[in-house]
Amino acid sequence: MACVLNLLKGGYEMQKLNIPSQCVFLDYCGCQKHWHKNGIPTDLNSNQLQKIVG
Repeated sequence: MACVLNLLKGGYEMQKLNIPSQCVFLDYCGCQKHWHKNGIPTDLNSNQLQKIVG
């Protein structure tokens, strides 16, 4: 789990290297680095995680 901006960047880097990656985005963005000065707790979408993990 990570900020969507980090996941997108990392996903494209992995794609360039032909390395498969699986990402689960949080339900909304709230990290201190990119979105909110104090940070906002977010939540994992467990249904999406189950789809990816299988």
